[in-house]
Amino acid sequence: VLAVMALQQVDGWFIVPKVMGKTVKLHPIAVLLAIVIGGELFGLIGILLGVPVAAFIRLLIIRYMGDLFNGEET
Repeated sequence: VLAVMALQQVDGWFIVPKVMGKTVKLHPIAVLLAIVIGGELFGLIGILLGVPVAAFIRLLIIRYMGDLFNGEET
């Protein structure tokens, strides 16, 4: 029982955020924060939608504010 619990904790805190972060191109810490903040604000629905919302916010920032980081002036 303890071994299963330990493996589940390792999976939940390290493996899943790393894999999910690569999939949606977010840092693993950003994935964990999105899940925790979403869960705190909106419960189970927030946990399920936290990472997709964070990825969408990242996409908006890159798309509409990306020029600020490239140093190009129009």
